[in-house]
Amino acid sequence: MSKGLKLTFRRRLRHRQSIGFSLLTLADPCDSFSAPRLRRNCSPPPNSPPATETSSRQLFTVMDSLDDSSNADEQAQSLLGRTAPRRRNFCPHMLTQPRHRIWGSIAALLIAVPVVAALYLTFFGITGTLTSELPCNTHDCVITAGRILQNMNFSVDPCEDFYEFSCGGWIQEHPIPDDKSQVGTFDTLVEKNLRILKDAFESPYAPDSTLPPEEETFNRQNFDKVQHLYLSCINETQIEGEGKEPIVATLKKVVKDFPLGIDNKLDAHKTILAIAAAHDVNAAALFGMSVGQDDKDPDHNVIMFAQSGLSLPSKEYYDNAQYIKTLTDAIAKSFSFILPDVTPDNTVDWESLAKGVVNVESELAKISLPSSELTDPSKLYNAYTIPTLKAKSPFIPWDSYLLARFPPSHFSDVINDSTRLIVTVPTFFGNLSSTLSNISPQDMQNYILWHYIYNYADHTAKSLKDLLNELKEKTGQKAKLEPPRWRTCLGRTDAFLGEVAGRWFVTRVFGGDSKKAASSTVEYIRQAFVQRLPRIDWLDKITRERAIEKANSLIKKIGYANIVMQPKALAEKYRDAAVYPDKYFENILSVTKWHIHENLKDIIKPVDRARWEMTPATVNAYYNPTMNEIVFPAGILQPPFYSIKDPQYLNYGAIGMVVGHELTHAFDNMGRQYDSHGRLVDWWTNATQREFSKRAGCFIEQYSQYTVLDPDGKPQPIDGTLTLGENLADNGGATRALEAWRMDLEAPGGAQRNPMLPGFDGFSKEQIFYISFAQVWCGNTRPELALRRLRTDPHSPNKYRVIGALVNSVEFAQVYSCPVGSAMNPEKKCLIW
Repeated sequence: MSKGLKLTFRRRLRHRQSIGFSLLTLADPCDSFSAPRLRRNCSPPPNSPPATETSSRQLFTVMDSLDDSSNADEQAQSLLGRTAPRRRNFCPHMLTQPRHRIWGSIAALLIAVPVVAALYLTFFGITGTLTSELPCNTHDCVITAGRILQNMNFSVDPCEDFYEFSCGGWIQEHPIPDDKSQVGTFDTLVEKNLRILKDAFESPYAPDSTLPPEEETFNRQNFDKVQHLYLSCINETQIEGEGKEPIVATLKKVVKDFPLGIDNKLDAHKTILAIAAAHDVNAAALFGMSVGQDDKDPDHNVIMFAQSGLSLPSKEYYDNAQYIKTLTDAIAKSFSFILPDVTPDNTVDWESLAKGVVNVESELAKISLPSSELTDPSKLYNAYTIPTLKAKSPFIPWDSYLLARFPPSHFSDVINDSTRLIVTVPTFFGNLSSTLSNISPQDMQNYILWHYIYNYADHTAKSLKDLLNELKEKTGQKAKLEPPRWRTCLGRTDAFLGEVAGRWFVTRVFGGDSKKAASSTVEYIRQAFVQRLPRIDWLDKITRERAIEKANSLIKKIGYANIVMQPKALAEKYRDAAVYPDKYFENILSVTKWHIHENLKDIIKPVDRARWEMTPATVNAYYNPTMNEIVFPAGILQPPFYSIKDPQYLNYGAIGMVVGHELTHAFDNMGRQYDSHGRLVDWWTNATQREFSKRAGCFIEQYSQYTVLDPDGKPQPIDGTLTLGENLADNGGATRALEAWRMDLEAPGGAQRNPMLPGFDGFSKEQIFYISFAQVWCGNTRPELALRRLRTDPHSPNKYRVIGALVNSVEFAQVYSCPVGSAMNPEKKCLIW
């Protein structure tokens, strides 16, 4: 980021992950925030910004949300990055050393490593294209070379394990700290970007002399709004002083306004009004609803319903007694701490109440589909009307729900019996009535109260947050220790007001020719893909021509939305998102409601094609199929992914792979179902579809053989079906990036843009390109988070994003002279794009 209503997909992007539909494998698709990920059918994590679009479509990102920290919400994801814009030191331990000692250490490294590297390359029989050109000796080249070399492990044969060869040094030197669930290249940049925002919003407002007086006034208002949210969040004295009172007051109102009955029969009308109220504040209960682009008519918006309502990351967790006990304990502790102040009753058996809530969720889990069955947009697009949805799920008064969410005073012209509704999982809603008929009023009310607590506990005092620690740690949503408060608060601030804060990020890091240079990289990769299409023999003529048309129609957005630099327009857009100093809980409720209401208002608006689903500081990227656009926020267009000062073979290996990944998403198993205008339509011939499916099966089989260790140390296989789209994007992205770099190299000035790095004697530039690609994915992940992603994230684990793509690459095997039959050059290879 990714990351709306806690429903299943967080604003369209949040649903699918970025960089590709998500290049990154930040977290599972149901992860907190990170770049807007479109969360498909899963329960959104607590504390995330309102999920706005729960369509059958998802945004394809490079990775899912970066959930390195303790709470899903701080991923608010903008997938922000690491530290302030200071000189990059490739040796962290040198930060306190005098400058001459730093340079002495770098020089020693650059002398020693090439000798070791050359010996290993010779030993393993690997040869590069030797060059007589003098290496680049600028400050930036030396620092970059040192960083790359230090990350490597020269004791490993690159033809046996290229990930360990490229990342072994980094992995060894970066154990996971107690306040994180993962560390990696993306996380490092996220923290850097967050620190840039920290510097901005912990400082007094600085007038902008480049703005006209009126714009300057609005700019100050925007700054104050962001700063008030951030400072109210870091004011822990105020938050601790309020204790549990903010959430107690909220729950009292829920109980008063929506009594669900005292007998054994659930009142459907009262229940659905209580659910509607919960959805208005992002508490995911029963199901999800939001407004988003109509997949088959992308010029218009439509109401979408999706399965939701679970606290655990996915339905599979409800089959494990250990997780059920942990969830039950968390609910019982939370109830015993809060509910006596809400509905005083000293005779309550809290564990019994908790078991009732878990039973509700367990029943919902039974009728939910697993993530692997939510990857086909055609199957997720099911058109209904209010009458036909009533017939499908008769217990719920759907007209009452929609009237509660879309009041007639604003929506009388669009909400009626002929209004089209998209239901992503009809079987879930078909079974919902029978499920609800067996639930008591008390269990339903407690279930709803629990979702308020689960969603808002992290915005209250430590005494309440601590009650959920074990649950979040065991499900990979939280690290052992709390991260620094500033990091948590800036993650949340960027999640809710990142578009407003974007100006103060962009002006600090994204100036000069950055946008122009990045645009050139994107264009070369698009050209490489178009040139590849005529050479694909399984595509017939008709489908090939349509694919070329789609690639040529691709829209690219780079850096930030225009509105980010328009203070008056921003102030008007966010005018009703009220934020006050020292009222943190109220602020979170306010901006949450604002985001949700803004999404609902889209039903009476035309599709906004200028909208971005990620904030400027987000470290991610995405492809949006209904817009046929690829989007790269300024946050990811930073070192080590991209730098104008770096040789282009490094940039193409890193950001070029990201671009290629996102572009390939337009033609993967999901993206290929949308045409050049963003319509979900069958534009492939039957013969070509059969050929695609046959080749896709090769990838499913390949990735299903890879495993990761769960918290018990047992190997668990990757779901090759769930990860198919992202795996295709990884494979296509790496190859297109190499082809595009070679095109760039042949263009005027290509040699000057590709100086040889110092310290890489014996390596060719192509070999360093692949090292740059692999080092994007250097990282360590806790088993709890790894398991959660395995079940919910469409991205493969980092190691296999490298290994899986390169074992299929003929070019890689040639560049590293890997013998046929070696681990990195198997005889059987999978290829589509």
